Amino acid sequence: MILRPYQQKGVNLIREYLLTWNKTGRRLRPIFCLPTGAGKTVVFSYIAKSAQTKGLTVAIIAHRTELLEQAKETIDQFQKDESRIHYSMVQTCTRSPHKIPKADLYIIDETHIGNFKRFLELLPLDVQVIGVTATPVSASKKSPLREIFDKVISPVNISDLIREGYLSKPTYHIWELDESKLQIDSTGDFSIESLFN
Repeated sequence: MILRPYQQKGVNLIREYLLTWNKTGRRLRPIFCLPTGAGKTVVFSYIAKSAQTKGLTVAIIAHRTELLEQAKETIDQFQKDESRIHYSMVQTCTRSPHKIPKADLYIIDETHIGNFKRFLELLPLDVQVIGVTATPVSASKKSPLREIFDKVISPVNISDLIREGYLSKPTYHIWELDESKLQIDSTGDFSIESLFN
């Protein structure tokens, strides 16, 4: 599999950033951000493969089995040897910390989901972490991503991907709605009952 130019740019930016540490002795934690459909899984699979080639162990962490299966299928396209790549559910790791795979690099898919903060608190400071998402805004207002990650790396935006032919230009369809049978409740909103009807 050959990376697209913007994907290779993303890999290069991540590698450059991973060479730095913060003042507290913790490795810096970037969030890699690409729009939906631009190949986040391809990029982090390439990074995982490269790390394994260098003798490092990698853990892919996600909150849904479908995401882990997608990652495994993509990594298989780069290489069949996955002896140093582990796949884990964040829920399992946070409930049973002894089940967190030992790794040099943790890649967290859909890192904006709120349940990853506890997982990150369980990791040693000297391991490398890369968060991956299309939406670098935390699902939890109590745990903004800036509290656990240091930088967003976003090598390309949607308009560039459309202009370069990697994504299709969106089309919009608007339906007319008949609101004549909807009733207003005491709060000024449409009543739930009339909406259901």
